[in-house]
Amino acid sequence: MASESKRPSSSHKHWTLNWWDLWPLVDGERRPVQWTDSSMIFSSHPSSPIVVARAFPSSAPFTLPSPIPVLNNPGGFSSPKIIQVSSGDEYVFAFFEGRGGEHAACIWSQEESRDNWKVSIHWQIRLGQGIVLAKWLDGERTWMHTAPPSRSPPLGPPNPFGKPTLLLVTQGHVVQIVHRSSLSMQFQLVSASLRHASLAHVSDRPTAGETTNGPGGLLVCRKAAVGLGYGESTIIIATCSTLIPPTSSSNPEFPDHFGVPTPSIHPSIASLGSWESYGPEQAIHLCEIRITSFNFIMGVATKPLPPLFPQVTSSSHLSDILILPHLTVEEPSSPDGSAVDNVSSKNSRRFKTLMRVVLSYLDFEDYLSPKSDIMCFEIQRGKGSPTESSKPVTWSHRHLHTRTITNAAVSFLLPSRNPSSDAIVAGVLDTEGLTPRSSAGEGKSKEIHIGKIIRLRLPNLIDDEDWEPSRLMARPDDAGTNPPISAAISPLESFICTSPAPWSSALRLSVHALPSQKNFTVTALSESLLLSILSNRPPTDVVHVLANPTFPLSSVHVVLEDTFDALDSGDLSAQDWRWQVAGIMLDIYRTRLERLCNETPTDEKEQISMDERWHIALDICTVRALKSAFDACKEGHGYDLDPVWQLISLISWLVDFAERLVRTCVLWEGSLALHNSRSATEPSQDKTQDIQVKMEAMEVDRDDLFDGELSPAPDAFAYSAPPSLIHIIHPYLLDNLIGAISHLNAFRAYLDTLLPSKLKAGIAKELALDFIDCSGIDFKELESALRKISQLEEFTALDAGTLRRSFCLLSPLPTTQGLLMEACSLITSPTTVSKPRLFIKPSDLVDGISKLNLERGKMNKVRDVVSKGVLGTPGSARTCTRCGGKTEVGRTPLPRRANDITDIGSWAAWEHGWKACICGGLWMKGKAR
Repeated sequence: MASESKRPSSSHKHWTLNWWDLWPLVDGERRPVQWTDSSMIFSSHPSSPIVVARAFPSSAPFTLPSPIPVLNNPGGFSSPKIIQVSSGDEYVFAFFEGRGGEHAACIWSQEESRDNWKVSIHWQIRLGQGIVLAKWLDGERTWMHTAPPSRSPPLGPPNPFGKPTLLLVTQGHVVQIVHRSSLSMQFQLVSASLRHASLAHVSDRPTAGETTNGPGGLLVCRKAAVGLGYGESTIIIATCSTLIPPTSSSNPEFPDHFGVPTPSIHPSIASLGSWESYGPEQAIHLCEIRITSFNFIMGVATKPLPPLFPQVTSSSHLSDILILPHLTVEEPSSPDGSAVDNVSSKNSRRFKTLMRVVLSYLDFEDYLSPKSDIMCFEIQRGKGSPTESSKPVTWSHRHLHTRTITNAAVSFLLPSRNPSSDAIVAGVLDTEGLTPRSSAGEGKSKEIHIGKIIRLRLPNLIDDEDWEPSRLMARPDDAGTNPPISAAISPLESFICTSPAPWSSALRLSVHALPSQKNFTVTALSESLLLSILSNRPPTDVVHVLANPTFPLSSVHVVLEDTFDALDSGDLSAQDWRWQVAGIMLDIYRTRLERLCNETPTDEKEQISMDERWHIALDICTVRALKSAFDACKEGHGYDLDPVWQLISLISWLVDFAERLVRTCVLWEGSLALHNSRSATEPSQDKTQDIQVKMEAMEVDRDDLFDGELSPAPDAFAYSAPPSLIHIIHPYLLDNLIGAISHLNAFRAYLDTLLPSKLKAGIAKELALDFIDCSGIDFKELESALRKISQLEEFTALDAGTLRRSFCLLSPLPTTQGLLMEACSLITSPTTVSKPRLFIKPSDLVDGISKLNLERGKMNKVRDVVSKGVLGTPGSARTCTRCGGKTEVGRTPLPRRANDITDIGSWAAWEHGWKACICGGLWMKGKAR
């Protein structure tokens, strides 16, 4: 608890960080926190055996279903000690320590939404073989900050058995590999000893724990770390053990569901009755692990390596172990030492694999002034190649540097998530400080400074001078009592999430900013956004920054345009990224709108602008999805009519969208015509000069919108083209719109060829005629007009920079007004549009009670964001975390047998393809934002 100063100030209260508040760093009692690739934060409940998760930045948590042992006896298990999520958030592993009884472990797999999980397998673990470490072996390749962007080599050994594969380290110094067989679809386990060389296969009897239980005590593994190298065929495991007094039973129980036998008992190496011999070992033991395959049967081979002997005092306690990969490439050279300039030399390159072991020690000394020591060791492969597992491999290690931090405590060490980075992040806690006292009538101070987050360069462990440390903040009540000791970095390294000790009763997670570059430019945000798009991961933490109302809109535009420019260059230009960028812009503008609405005073002009733009981005994604649905249901000269009602729902949305777009063209064209007619009555006004004044007025307004420096002309908005007209001025959007309108016309023509004797076809035909022919738009003429726009000389001459800027603004540029006026004249021609029917609907002519009933019926209809059909059972739909749309698509189960794949309809296959929303957002069953 915090202690007050002997001479308290009238305005401040003194607090001190006591040694017992840091003890969880030593005994390993940390609350697990993990920030996943899809920006989900997983943690343990502070008092119950429950895994809690939330989608950042939402504060609404959800829980994973408990396995049967925990569900039947929740009081018999503590909160999860280990939580590990696989890449792509496909699987979650958790370990529940038993309270005097057996432990439990569980693997969950994700269902159709991010907050919907099911238990894939669970098993119980007997005393003495609890899990110390868990790591998924995904072999992922991460995009790196290079020019141009490139992917890292696979992290870890090649895995011929596929996902999921999980590596576990137990208290009994045993490594276990859990994987699902591709043949039987059952989970299997293979285990081997970390203390002596061994080889085991799935069919072998599982290995017992390597313990020492006798007169001297029991040697238990307390901390462990896994080292995976890039392109490396082997795994390095580091363990630190503790010798504890002997158990009362000479035959302790060990696991398990997989049939692990009781461990063998070895003679003690400690002297009888010597209490000084109990405690943590100084040595850090290393072991090399290889995953083998023989006749599609998984095996594990282990080979102990020489241990590390850190030079620390007897009062120092190990708090963290990290094994970080570092990859260097040795280029081939000629006999004279010069580099070989030959393309074929790439095949003769040798990869020099290094792994760095970083250790953090906490020294309490006199229990008054703690200090921390950080050490860096290098583990290097000797002979052999990282891809040739059959050859003998030798490893060597050496101590590189040690850094001591006095009058402070290092609470956590975290590696960078960027493969090309050569740095780590450290949280450093102050040992004392001052808390402002709140006087009567004043509220409490929200947060106070309790430490800092620094970036350390490897291997020297010095502060990175190019990065500004960030602050660790806490509530005044938590100063000196609940320090953050667990942490996780966001996917794009913008934020860090911290958690206090497990005994803290509050389910409290704090999010802090990570150290920032001193010479910060928006280029860093553009690079992070680019990598998230290439990795197909949501850039939630970057969006969180860009959507801040204090972040200039002009800088948002620069970030988007720079990202777009990188995607349009080199090999990346071969793929279409525009719809993904549109989804990210939707997220930015919608989140910014929500924050603007919570501000006082509100900026109504920017709110209107943000509301327009995020809806335009959603329309862009919807038109693309609609076109892909008709492409999927196309069959020769006709369409698959099994999903005819779903296709008609899409048609109804497209008709409504086309009406909104054409009405906008008519109104804007009319406003320009009205202004020109007024200008014609003023003889002193030159028309050419008038047009130039309009153009300048629009330019001033657009600059004000994104720069916030200039004031718009009084009537600038009267001349500015509505943002939604970007659909007819941008080639990509116009091409999608033409494709969708073309499908509408082809679908209607196909319905005309069907025999009216078929009831289904007859009703569908009548509904389609109601939607299409009663809209006030001749869609054949509209398609023809849109194709004429795409062939205009001025349209084809638009440069890439103008198109890119227009797309990022989600609005036509003033420089394209002449082209836009010509496009609107083609769309609003009398042969295309019937203005009375376009603006006046039959429901507008209904009055009284009938009109109220019609409006009530419209209000009750919530449409599916994907299929555009009316949602069915309330509460059964999933919600998009990005656009807020709801859906019920993909609920029809797919066939389990491969022979039944051909029975899947075209619509069902299209539905099941939407693992994410049409805007790229993730699905949630509960509260999405």
